[in-house]
Amino acid sequence: MAKSKMLKEFAQNKIELESLLKQLKLLLVDLGKEELVDWVNYEIEGYPANANLPEYREYPGILKGTFLNYHTQCSNVPIPLKPNSPEVVKECTSKVSFREGVTALKKLQTSNGKISASIPGDLLFSIQKYSAVSMTYLMSADIVVSDTIPNSILSTIENKAMDILILLEKEFGCLDDLSIDISERDEKEIEQIANNITIIINDNHIEMGNDNTIKNSTING
Repeated sequence: MAKSKMLKEFAQNKIELESLLKQLKLLLVDLGKEELVDWVNYEIEGYPANANLPEYREYPGILKGTFLNYHTQCSNVPIPLKPNSPEVVKECTSKVSFREGVTALKKLQTSNGKISASIPGDLLFSIQKYSAVSMTYLMSADIVVSDTIPNSILSTIENKAMDILILLEKEFGCLDDLSIDISERDEKEIEQIANNITIIINDNHIEMGNDNTIKNSTING
C-alpha cells in the first residue's frame, strides 16, 4: 500500500510537528471521539490546569534553593528533604510538569539555559521545615531538570503522532485527503480503533495485524 504523503514528508522533516498534529486532528474528528481530539488540542495549545497530564510530560528534578543560614546567604543549593516529610511536600517538590504546547516546548528547547519550575511562596515554609539542610530562612526554591527534556517530550509526541497515523492508514488507506470513511465500520470496530489510539497515547504498544493486541509494554527556561 502506498504511504500517505504527509507521513513520508514528516519522516523527511518536511512538515512541522504542529502542522502534522493539525492534520491528525482533522482525521480524528471523523472517529467522533472527543477525548482523542482533546489530546491533539492539548499538545498544540498546552494542557490546562484541570487536564490530566500524560506521564511523558512529567520528569523528576532536583530541588534547589536560595536561603540564609544565619548571616550567610547560600544560593542554588540542593535541598534534600527529611525522610519523614509529608507525601504532599515530596510530591510538590520532586518533579516538573510540562504543560506547554509544542511551539512553547520548542522555545524551551533552544533556551540555552537551565530549565526549572519555581516553587510557590506558600510552600517555602514547609520546605524549610522539612529540609535536611540547615537554614534560618528559605528565600526561594526551584525544581531543576535537564535541558534535554523538551527535546525528549517533542520526540515522544512526534512518535505518537506517527504511530497513530500509521494505524489510521492501515485501517482506512491513504490519508492525503484528510478524511476517513467510517460508513462501513460498525460501532464496535470504531471503538476498538479508538481504544488502540488511546493505547498509543498512554505509552503501551499495539501489535499490528488482523487481531490487534496489547503488549506490556510554570517552567523557566
